Amino acid sequence: MSVRGGEFAGESPVRVELAAVVREALSELADSPRIRVELGERADACTLDAPPRALAVTLQNLLRNAQDASEDKDRDVVLSANLVD
Repeated sequence: MSVRGGEFAGESPVRVELAAVVREALSELADSPRIRVELGERADACTLDAPPRALAVTLQNLLRNAQDASEDKDRDVVLSANLVD
């Protein structure tokens, strides 16, 4: 049950690039509606200390929900991230 919730037993936090987590999350999603990723320059180069697979699955679930909720399959789902001070 924890795997379904995005928690992977024994997965420890490691330093991971945000862009790599996003790529992993996008890897198994449907092609429609298209997901457009807008990572600001600082976000694109951002690293996190997180359990990478669990974070990717969580993001993937959010994006899949957004795709499913989209009434217009011709409009993009947008994933946007920026770092602010």
